[in-house]
Amino acid sequence: MAEKFKVLVKSADIRRRVGELAARLREWAGAADSPVCAVWLAEGAMFFAADLMRGMAGCGLEIHSVKVSSYGNSLGAEGEPRVLSPLPNVENMRVLIIDDVLDTGKTAAEMSRIFRKSGAAEVKICVLLDKRTGAEKFARADFSGFEIGNSFAFGYGMDLRGKMRELPDIMALAEAGA
Repeated sequence: MAEKFKVLVKSADIRRRVGELAARLREWAGAADSPVCAVWLAEGAMFFAADLMRGMAGCGLEIHSVKVSSYGNSLGAEGEPRVLSPLPNVENMRVLIIDDVLDTGKTAAEMSRIFRKSGAAEVKICVLLDKRTGAEKFARADFSGFEIGNSFAFGYGMDLRGKMRELPDIMALAEAGA
């Protein structure tokens, strides 16, 4: 039986909300003299990060991507986050971690810990989707686009078993019988 999908967030709503987040982040970036290093977590946050950083044009961002994995091919976090690429030097910088989904918060918490240990002056977390699962989280987002339930989201850069990243809307698997 083929999987059925439903639209979770339409592309127009994504564009509007990302613009609002970018405006808030421009204010944050300009509020202190220390430089900002935007670190987007690959691969799922690629579209969100690109649109967000374009909206922050003129902030003088240092931009890096870091490959971190905790999902594998499953529909849920499989375990401890694994950093799979080199990290930027963030000493005395304000770091903005950009991620697609805050699920358990383990990845955001681990990346925050790593950057603080590396001498970051400040670390903020910005996520596109914040899952409201009722479970205790290891980290909280400082900036978030949309709150969602426990749906598995894909599209707009996020994948469903390695595919569907190119979809302009954020999609979810439809409930059985829906």
